[in-house]
Amino acid sequence: MHAHFSRIRLWMLAFAVVLLASACNDSTSTATTTTPAAETLSGTAATGAAIVGTVSVVDTKGVQVNTTTATNGSFTATVTGMAGPFIVKVVPNGAGETLYSWAGSSNATVNVTPLTNLALFMANGNGNLGTLYNAWASSHAGLTAQKIEDARKVVDANFSTHLTSRGLDPATYNFFNTAFTVNGSGVDGFLDSLRVTIGTSGTFTVTVNNATFAFNVNATTTSGTGTGTGTGTSTGTIAGTWKTTVSGMVNGLAIDQVLTSNIPAANIPATQAAFNSAAEVYASSLTGSVNTPGFSINYSIGNLQLTYNPHIAGAVGDSINGTYKGTITVSGTANGFTIPPTTVTVDIAYLYERTS
Repeated sequence: MHAHFSRIRLWMLAFAVVLLASACNDSTSTATTTTPAAETLSGTAATGAAIVGTVSVVDTKGVQVNTTTATNGSFTATVTGMAGPFIVKVVPNGAGETLYSWAGSSNATVNVTPLTNLALFMANGNGNLGTLYNAWASSHAGLTAQKIEDARKVVDANFSTHLTSRGLDPATYNFFNTAFTVNGSGVDGFLDSLRVTIGTSGTFTVTVNNATFAFNVNATTTSGTGTGTGTGTSTGTIAGTWKTTVSGMVNGLAIDQVLTSNIPAANIPATQAAFNSAAEVYASSLTGSVNTPGFSINYSIGNLQLTYNPHIAGAVGDSINGTYKGTITVSGTANGFTIPPTTVTVDIAYLYERTS
């Protein structure tokens, strides 16, 4: 299934090259300079109450920028020209714990809360986050998007009852990048009751409403992450051999249809969770760059929306319809010309069909 998602990257890169080449072809003999659009990271820093303090962001090259939070905990850091993924630190004015978070790319929401701090701590193998922050340029590759996603799922699963009571779906809620307001409702209401204490020896304790909480590091949820919906019926078992047809649009332009045959049942997403997980793990890591003579392209994906509609009776003719929608931001340079960040849309359809 990952091979199908990888084709999105190829289509996106091809489209990016077209954008850059077009910009060069449209140029005249008079040299001009295009100022890149500002790239930012915005979010909220809170422990229930807003954190008023300094926000610092470090990129993979070790470049750091600083900003401050407003009285409601909101902040915006300008990261133009910096390379994600980013590690984010908030130091409160006066007393208070330093908290950390993570963002895969720029122009995204990144919150800093005890939830992000705990998930990042777990993804880092219960290692010191201050040390991780200080060595981000050399250590970021070891903290993959997959590790962070796995840790986030464990945190959500542990607090599923509390999140549900606050109107949040623990199977889909992403506390790293879902915007919220410090107003005592939603996740902010839960943060009011939550206390996470991380020790110096790689251990941590959790209390909720001043009562000790038995945190299960092996907890799981029953569906994937992100915005995923599904309908359909599954009265049988996925078995046999399948084929997959991939089609869709990139920024309104049709992509070539791709057909893959003789796929074993083990490689077919049997649940919404399996489809979501494969899509989102790939999407969360789809941030990087391509450099060739005369071209330098940066890219990142966001606004991921997924659907999964199975029609399984345990026989030839079974089918699954899935869709993958999102946006891709590309930027870079071409033959000395600067191309400001440009966002394109991706709308991909997957049709899985059992053939034998």
